[in-house]
Amino acid sequence: MDDQKLADDVYAVQMNPETCACKTSLQVAYFVLDNAKYQYLNFIYNFMYMCLDMDKLHFVEGDTDSAYWAVSGDINAEHKQQFNSVIKDKQFYDENAKYFFPTIEGDLFDEKKILGLAIERERTEMVALQFVLQHVALLS
Repeated sequence: MDDQKLADDVYAVQMNPETCACKTSLQVAYFVLDNAKYQYLNFIYNFMYMCLDMDKLHFVEGDTDSAYWAVSGDINAEHKQQFNSVIKDKQFYDENAKYFFPTIEGDLFDEKKILGLAIERERTEMVALQFVLQHVALLS
């Protein structure tokens, strides 16, 4: 395995496919992937759409265990404002945030709870590489 430090908390890792082994059963892998999709959709449609101003949020990219959102919040506040500037239904947010986010006490077990969310990094910029999809119309 080769690794390279890119920043204080960012590493690039490459594994050799000839020596890399996975001992996870196929059933577990499928469950994790399907469950992650369900949790994404549950959070987005049953929480975000209900209490956040989705005109100020943009989904950049996501994976099985991560999601990157661009938040257009309060221009006068710092970049670590989380969702505070885009809440449109404060009562719904306050009643339901505990099911998705860690509690205010910051307990380590609560922050790492299964199916829970935690903000790992907040930055002012993000570069996301995407595939270029081209549509070619064939005339017959």
